[in-house]
Amino acid sequence: GNPTDAFRIYNLMPAANVTPDIVTFTTLMYNCAENHLLAQAYSVRTEMGAIYDHDLHRWIGGMAPTPRFFAATARTLVTCRQAGAALALLGEMEVRKMTADLEMYVLIVEGLSLQRRPHAAFRVLTQMVCHDEPTRPSPRIIRSVLYGCVTGCSYLAEGDVLW
Repeated sequence: GNPTDAFRIYNLMPAANVTPDIVTFTTLMYNCAENHLLAQAYSVRTEMGAIYDHDLHRWIGGMAPTPRFFAATARTLVTCRQAGAALALLGEMEVRKMTADLEMYVLIVEGLSLQRRPHAAFRVLTQMVCHDEPTRPSPRIIRSVLYGCVTGCSYLAEGDVLW
């Protein structure tokens, strides 16, 4: 469908006296990923209103993100070539005492590799296997890191990839 339909319906919710919940925001974020809508993704994150207070070590105001919301946000950021911002989500999840699933790790590593950031991709791979309960990297994630390392040694500037 039309990528703006989801936002049009979301904007009608207050008039219908319907309060958006985390499922609403997660769905909007997946819509942003599917349609490469980076500005709208940041808007969704802002409208949730939850911010982390580092002094209080807790989320205040608005709605706290869930692991699924973080995954949708990471997908949007990687799709919009913002893998570094997606990588920062892992740190935000750690502060929240959440663990990313394997798919989120794969997504971030692939995004970093495609943007020719092999060292960052390798750090994510290392982080993945160094947790208290290590996640075994899949062949797909190892191939992504290898791809990033190989292209990282090419003559192209970081972030430029020839297809």
